[in-house]
Amino acid sequence: MRSVLKTCQLELKVKGPVFVGSGYEIQKKEYILQGHKAGVVNPQKLFMLAKKKHLEAELERFMVKDTREDLKHWVMRNRISTDEMQRCMAYTLNAGDMQLEKGKMQIMACMKNPYGQPYIPGSSIKGMLRTILLCDEIMQNPEKYRRHAQQIKQDLRQQGIRRDRVLAGNIKSIEEETFHILERSEKQRDAVNDCMAGIIVSDSEPLSTEDLILCQKWEKHVDGNNKTINLLRECLKPGKVIRCTLTVDESLWKRTGKEFRAEDIMEAVQRFSERYQEAFLSKFTGNHTISDRSVFLGGGSGFVSKTMIYSLFESREAVAITKDIFEKTKVPREHKHEKGLLYVNENGATIGVEANKCVVQYRDGMKKMIPIESLEGITIMGQSHLTTKCAEECMCRGISVAYFSKGGKYFGRLMSTDHINVQRQRKQSALYDTDFAMKLGQKILSAKVKNQSVVLHRYEKSRELLLDEEQKMMRICKEKILNCSRIEEMIGFEGQAAKYYFQGLSKCIDRKFRFQGRSRRPPKDEFNSMISLGYSLLMNEVYCKIEMKGLNPYFGFIHRDAEKHPTLASDLMEEWRAVIVDATVMSMINGHEISKDQFYFDMDEPGCYITRDGLKIYLNKLERKFQTEIRYLKYTDYAVSFRRAILLQMERLTKAIEEGDADLYEPVIIR
Repeated sequence: MRSVLKTCQLELKVKGPVFVGSGYEIQKKEYILQGHKAGVVNPQKLFMLAKKKHLEAELERFMVKDTREDLKHWVMRNRISTDEMQRCMAYTLNAGDMQLEKGKMQIMACMKNPYGQPYIPGSSIKGMLRTILLCDEIMQNPEKYRRHAQQIKQDLRQQGIRRDRVLAGNIKSIEEETFHILERSEKQRDAVNDCMAGIIVSDSEPLSTEDLILCQKWEKHVDGNNKTINLLRECLKPGKVIRCTLTVDESLWKRTGKEFRAEDIMEAVQRFSERYQEAFLSKFTGNHTISDRSVFLGGGSGFVSKTMIYSLFESREAVAITKDIFEKTKVPREHKHEKGLLYVNENGATIGVEANKCVVQYRDGMKKMIPIESLEGITIMGQSHLTTKCAEECMCRGISVAYFSKGGKYFGRLMSTDHINVQRQRKQSALYDTDFAMKLGQKILSAKVKNQSVVLHRYEKSRELLLDEEQKMMRICKEKILNCSRIEEMIGFEGQAAKYYFQGLSKCIDRKFRFQGRSRRPPKDEFNSMISLGYSLLMNEVYCKIEMKGLNPYFGFIHRDAEKHPTLASDLMEEWRAVIVDATVMSMINGHEISKDQFYFDMDEPGCYITRDGLKIYLNKLERKFQTEIRYLKYTDYAVSFRRAILLQMERLTKAIEEGDADLYEPVIIR
């Protein structure tokens, strides 16, 4: 069949900054950021200037040596004038309203040809069109792709799925069914069967560096709040026109039994932009609209525009599926937007909700507003009022609300029914007092003692002490735990190990805060007061994660059944006690971040308690601890926060319960 090539000129007008990256990061030794402009240096010109000023050796040391110094400070140190440096610049870009936060600023370069001219590769434009045509086919034939949608949901429920394999097989299967229809090979998966070979897009006409602008990455939330990130990108300016050639081989498409023209592509583009507006943009506060036949090209254009998820699923379900995908991919580690807890520790405060914000109104007239999207939970300590509207919003969004006394006694929590999984809880209950419980108990309690030993070693080393006797006895207890035949015996040896652990900590702590061992209900000293409160807050964190996985917090494996006590939460916090709470308290006391004046002894409720000012300092420190990133999980190759690590551990436990195999759970062991 003769090829019938129809060629047309394709014009794309830039409505917002467009970034197509080369993968190259412009290093701090290659640019000078001055005000709202960034100059990228020409290395040859800089060398010639250095040679002229007899600075060749100095320049070589600067370029080769691993140093924190950037080009701007090197220039200042060597007294090179602004005019001299201006002549060394390859180009200078405007950075607009950049807001530099504390930390390193990255500058990502756009795609350029060998002559340094920016351009848009034809492959980028074709990839964009491929996604649009795929999504359009799904939207036009939803029943045809129903089984693929169900398969995606099923695959996401798998516990051990590899991060790099999420959606990969599903996408390949959908693309083969949609595009691999030419029958030029017996194997459908062969690329020669891909009808997209009938669409050819040229690289764009070369552009100029004058057509570029530096744009900072911003994150816009549905509630209207923005967050700046220390990332600048070389982008095409709005208003610039990108020109390239689009060629359609109509004869190739006819082999598929379909008529396909350039006009069909434009119609698909129009339908895609309408879906994008309806399913995504309309959810943001404010008037966010796009013009007809809008497309989204390059880096930062978003998940919605680059995948078929919002075409396969209705909007609400698409959001849930996207969340699951993000949790199983690298997104959580690359984007450090950890949800946190709101602590309300003043009597008489009112907690409400207004315009997607959680609003705390204090008695003195002060008001605190937090985007509700950023909250994982609310912890109320004392006598504050939660409005009905706020309670309903929290339960709808799965935001936990926990109530504590001013001294840290746990009262209870608001609970949504969204996460309840009856079948899972039946399996969980059936494992009580079984080999599963025994093996899990040995794993968790031996890990707890090991972590206590590591924490103790850190402080004995910092205080130049030798605690050989304590460490020896803790090792013996750990070995006995691993050789026990009854859970009660394990708990006994764990208690002995704890006695030696706190004995050692007492020797390592600041003299003013010395204590005589563990005391609770009531705590007899400042140290015990802080760790008791910390353990209560840790239990709240663990309790929340248990609920999220559909487990029952009151069906434990190690601790014996007790009225009104969430024994599973007690079980699972054991491995974290020393790592999170004890380490935080020791750090605050020995680092003089809190003083004895910030505690008081109550005669009505005998015991030592922390003051309101001290509590504020402690809660801030503990929250920062929960958000600290660590690499203690054996099954991840990336850093996660303590808070997320607790959730990931809960996922592992859920898998172990589902399979009835305690070996699937590995407690955290620090180094």
